[in-house]
Amino acid sequence: MDEFGAIYTSGITVFRQAEPNGYAYMDEPLYNVCSIAMAAYREPKLKNNTTVTNKYAAGTYKKIENIFAIGHHHQHDSLVLSAFGCGAFKNPPRHIALLFKSAIQKYAGYFRIIYFAIIDDHNTGHTVNPQGNLLPFKQILDGFVAQPSHTIFVNSARGPYRILDKPTDEQITLSSVCVFDQPSCYYGAKCNDLRNIQHNKDYSHPPLCPNSDKALPCSSLIDDEIHAYCFIHRLKCKNGGECSNTDSEHQNEYDHPGFCNDPIRCGDMSAEHLFAYRHLPSCQEGVMCSQYLKKDTEHTNKFRNS
Repeated sequence: MDEFGAIYTSGITVFRQAEPNGYAYMDEPLYNVCSIAMAAYREPKLKNNTTVTNKYAAGTYKKIENIFAIGHHHQHDSLVLSAFGCGAFKNPPRHIALLFKSAIQKYAGYFRIIYFAIIDDHNTGHTVNPQGNLLPFKQILDGFVAQPSHTIFVNSARGPYRILDKPTDEQITLSSVCVFDQPSCYYGAKCNDLRNIQHNKDYSHPPLCPNSDKALPCSSLIDDEIHAYCFIHRLKCKNGGECSNTDSEHQNEYDHPGFCNDPIRCGDMSAEHLFAYRHLPSCQEGVMCSQYLKKDTEHTNKFRNS
């Protein structure tokens, strides 16, 4: 099996119960079960026994993404996942759980529900998982609900698709889906060469954070250091909603607030409001504009008369 490859099997019949029941025959077998086999890294190099090194973090995240992509490709709406290498392969459970969390955020809206089937056995309670595997996963993922972003912006991602271009509000260009196209940059979103054209041709990098369209800073940065590795976070534009720079490079490098709830007729001219929200440019003729009075749709979609 290739490093980032997997084996998808459908039509499985499960007819035995679990180990505590002595693998007895089930009264009613489970039919047409599907599975994805993906190999985790065996005893990856660790930092302080709590996280895998960048090389294995990038690789593990790619493996997890591929599991999700394969599940979506085969039109499954639910997943049952494992601790993925946190037992005999000695991967640190908290780090792996946080990588799963970032993948779930990227695939928000693609799956109805995701379960984790995790047990603590003779492979837990060691240096790499002193609290077992179940507790770290439960603390991070139990009850977690990921909501898809309602704003579409270039270099963000929706499931397996990267948004490459958005020429208009009605058009977007999506990337193709590939299990492995470019090697992942080991530094992820913290790479210092994100603006290096050749480096970006040679290596893949994470998408923009799905929370980038929100006015407040990303809350995940407070208690999830892995989130900052899996998603790029842009700086907030110092001009906020009053920014007039329409250059595509500037728009992609800096975050800008969303539009006011009433961008056409809004009359709030306070500095705080204008900084917090974007608005259409003001028409020089104001409320006396003939096109405004005629309710010219093309005009009102481009300017506000207030």
